Amino acid sequence: MEQETQDLPIGPLGAQIEVAHFSHDNLQGIIRQLDTKAGVFITLLVFLATGILPLAKDVCSKLHWSGPGSASSWTYFLSALILIFGLVATAVTVQGVIRPRGSERKVVVHGVPISRDVLDHSAPEFYHEVTAQMTENALLHTLNTQNVQLSRIVQRKTDALQVARWPTMISFVAWALNCGISLYILTWK
Repeated sequence: MEQETQDLPIGPLGAQIEVAHFSHDNLQGIIRQLDTKAGVFITLLVFLATGILPLAKDVCSKLHWSGPGSASSWTYFLSALILIFGLVATAVTVQGVIRPRGSERKVVVHGVPISRDVLDHSAPEFYHEVTAQMTENALLHTLNTQNVQLSRIVQRKTDALQVARWPTMISFVAWALNCGISLYILTWK
């Protein structure tokens, strides 16, 4: 006769608190990683924007809007416009990742304030007194509430970073085209 294996809850309350702490630390690490990736997007934006400015000064005096060279001039102009709009769109979407986020709502669990509510108290002694009287059940509930809030933050940051990929890729292609056309136009007499 086979014995059935059942999913049993995590043992003592201390072990459950330890798992909740582990999840909390992991979620905070993921948030830091997403913020770092957003920082890389910003660095790329700065690189792309500053890379074309010196060329633009020299190229603009050689543009021809009609006749020979007009196709290259218009391509340069359109790639510059696409690059500018792409940079702005990337900056806006990356802002959705790096923007500070607080608690979604005021939460008090078993008399223990979490997230933004901690800052509502003028003295740290009050918060210390409340947490010193906290039970293990209240601590576990508080950690789980914070984990849910952190998970929502991770989801929003991940979604914003996914959206930021597209204008960044479009900006990079426009930048490459713009640089190539710039170098060609600079060969004109």
